[in-house]
Amino acid sequence: MMLSCEKEKLEGETSMLIGKWNWTASILVPNHCDVDSTWDYVLEDEASNDNTYSLEFLEKGKLIFRHNGATIWNKRIVFDSKEEINEDPYSHKFEIRLNNETNDPMIIWVGDRALLVHDYPKDTDTDCEEMYNYFEKI
Repeated sequence: MMLSCEKEKLEGETSMLIGKWNWTASILVPNHCDVDSTWDYVLEDEASNDNTYSLEFLEKGKLIFRHNGATIWNKRIVFDSKEEINEDPYSHKFEIRLNNETNDPMIIWVGDRALLVHDYPKDTDTDCEEMYNYFEKI
């Protein structure tokens, strides 16, 4: 486990994050806590939505989130964990603390052109609802 108070440059295995990622879809699981049933899935995608979302990872260790082209937040990146995985299309899983906040880490799966983010930047903030957000590198 790596801990740091400063932002971390994106180099080595984390350099695959560098660049702009456009949102393609989100999947909401509204009954996530109901272990006795099959989960329900609600798909929202860019074709059925008038909004655009993007994430941009900068080499210097910053992450910018934009909604309809406007910057919503610009935060520094601190990695909590880095893991190589083999879950096509994803090759790595990272846990990130934005602005070094420990209470709500950003968990991401990333491959060459695909990025999956759990609960960021679109989240319902409702118990027993989970949001999975899909991005594509441009």
